[in-house]
Amino acid sequence: MSDLEEKIQGLLSSPDGLSQLLEVAQSIGAKEPVREETEVREPVLPNLSGLFDSLKPEQLSAVLSFMEDYQDESDRRFHMLQALREYAKPADMPHLEKAKQIVKLTKVAKHAIHSMRGKENGV
Repeated sequence: MSDLEEKIQGLLSSPDGLSQLLEVAQSIGAKEPVREETEVREPVLPNLSGLFDSLKPEQLSAVLSFMEDYQDESDRRFHMLQALREYAKPADMPHLEKAKQIVKLTKVAKHAIHSMRGKENGV
């Protein structure tokens, strides 16, 4: 068995051996392997440095409050969806994740509506 291993190692280590293997594979109908990009691209992030400059302190406070609401996972609906993950099929996981996001967004929307009503009523 070691003889076979040595021959395979010899084929794989030499450039001629690899090209011969590719030719044989292509002749029997195999496709050429897809090569991954070796260049790692850094994500391009927008410049957000002046985003909050024009906000008043109470507006900034409201934005932070909304962000806290979105990150809060204490809602019973969120916990129910989290518990369903154990029983869901892998194909259903994206739907559960989207449902969890919807629960979070509805909580933020409810808070936003209440805060706007308070301003309209002079509260």
